[in-house]
Amino acid sequence: MNIPNSNPWFMSLNENPGQAIEDILLGKADLGMLSAANPEDILLDWLSAYSNDLDFEHTVDEGIATFIHKYYGNTSLTDVEGYAAAIWRRVCSVIENHTLPIATEMLRKKVKGSSEYLRNIYRGQICSPYNSAIKAIEK
Repeated sequence: MNIPNSNPWFMSLNENPGQAIEDILLGKADLGMLSAANPEDILLDWLSAYSNDLDFEHTVDEGIATFIHKYYGNTSLTDVEGYAAAIWRRVCSVIENHTLPIATEMLRKKVKGSSEYLRNIYRGQICSPYNSAIKAIEK
């Protein structure tokens, strides 16, 4: 990656891409002076800003696919009420709003294999991660 950015998250992305992607999706990433209220928006902005850097895009795509593979169906994200739903809506938002073929295919595979996981972690139709996943994989 050839991204001239001194943001702490980019530094961690260079050192440990999988962990950096996981941290931003879980809302735990050090984003420097940027607000972490909606880390998916920050990630989408960076994907757009650095769209010419195919290594960056590919790293993010693979990282999100790895995250989906690791956490889909994993109950460790459901410790805090609503936390898992927010994380999965975040993942789906990134996939829906940017072309990430590896992550999209991984999400499609997981949802097709077991949609019950996402159906069981939402608090109402408006914030359904299952509905977000369907929108993301059907775009």
